[in-house]
Amino acid sequence: MTFGSYLLCSTSGNPITIDGIRYRTPVKPRSVSLKLRTVTPRVWKATVDAGQIGAALGAPPHFQQRKAPGEYKDVRAGSRITQSCADQAREGTGFTELLFVLNVGQQGGYINTAWIDYHVNGSPYTLRLDWKMVACGSRIPHTVDGTVVCDGKQT
Repeated sequence: MTFGSYLLCSTSGNPITIDGIRYRTPVKPRSVSLKLRTVTPRVWKATVDAGQIGAALGAPPHFQQRKAPGEYKDVRAGSRITQSCADQAREGTGFTELLFVLNVGQQGGYINTAWIDYHVNGSPYTLRLDWKMVACGSRIPHTVDGTVVCDGKQT
């Protein structure tokens, strides 16, 4: 299962360097991989399939029910984000999207918080993501924070 829509950009226009990404897993997936998906203005304008990935079955670039063109790279310490948020806010300028790819078994997988550690011009920062990423399975609760997330079946 892949979760995205985490668009990375610089509010100051200065390049961002990722130092690491941490996450908390109340139900631990078999594995989690982190990807950066870059969609250029050319790709964005060429197809409606270039939109952000909210959630998709499968792992990049082979999803079960959608195409998601773009360039995919593993996130590593030292990965750089150069796109400014002002540019990204304009239609058709492309984007860089952080993806969490969960490999799960029958138990499912659940990430409830993530932290992106990064620095700009030598100053360290941490961005906290409080978005719930749930891949249904036998160990996933029926509700998370009062919201029904799984119907008891793995999908």
